[in-house]
Amino acid sequence: MIRQNYKGDFSIIERFYAGEDKTPVKVPQHLRIDYFTRNPKGKYTVVRNGHDCTGCAVSDDGMSLTCYLALSRKCIGIGELLKVATEIQDDGNFPDGKKFLPVPQTTDIMLVEGQSDGGKEISSEVMIEMRYGYSAYELAVLNGFKGTEEEWLQSLKQPAEDAAEVSAAATKKAIAATEEMEQLYGVALAAESERVKAEQDREQAESERETEFARLKEESEAATRAANEAAENANAAAEGIDNKISGKQDRTDQSLKTTDKTVTGAINEVYDSLGDINTILDEINGEDAI
Repeated sequence: MIRQNYKGDFSIIERFYAGEDKTPVKVPQHLRIDYFTRNPKGKYTVVRNGHDCTGCAVSDDGMSLTCYLALSRKCIGIGELLKVATEIQDDGNFPDGKKFLPVPQTTDIMLVEGQSDGGKEISSEVMIEMRYGYSAYELAVLNGFKGTEEEWLQSLKQPAEDAAEVSAAATKKAIAATEEMEQLYGVALAAESERVKAEQDREQAESERETEFARLKEESEAATRAANEAAENANAAAEGIDNKISGKQDRTDQSLKTTDKTVTGAINEVYDSLGDINTILDEINGEDAI
């Protein structure tokens, strides 16, 4: 048993258990612990009411409660330190809707007039009533939930609400994506229609080009044939002209030859006549001399 001066301040770390096998449980959400001695000089009370604590503090893991006993300010007498841990549960069948479940216990601490034992962590166990028929909220609290019943109910609804919100957002995005896809599909259809029309125009233009090319080719071949025929005719005509010119040249040359002979004879005749004249002149000149 730990000795503690009855007028000194100290703290006790209370750990909570339930059932015959002493299963560790979290600190109840609503709890009151009354510390006292068999000397009826009063009691020292610590209270936990959810997040609000008076004279105590809950550990981070929620498995223990540190109770601060300021006995220098309130004397509870000398002797063995006793306690009553009272769990307070919501129950509409009782006044104020509260049901109190007190469990008297010892602490293994002796309050004395002398000096306290130093250097020791003072800890104690609190047994709470293991009961059946806990509400879901109470089970959640026993397993560490921090908050009111309304907050716990909201915590149950919140995932569904969050999921509904996410679903609504996803649905909205899906609708927007569908609309965008339909727009893109419309654009694709329009583009495909334009492509088909362009292909038809191209095919028509290609057909017209081939038709025009065939026409021009036929006209070119006809013109080539006509040109060839004209060239043949021109060559034949030129050959005929050459033949005619050759015949005329031959006749001209023959005529020139004949003419040359005639001219030569005439010249000779002239020369002969001139001789005769000269003879006559000579005769005349001779007679005159006589």
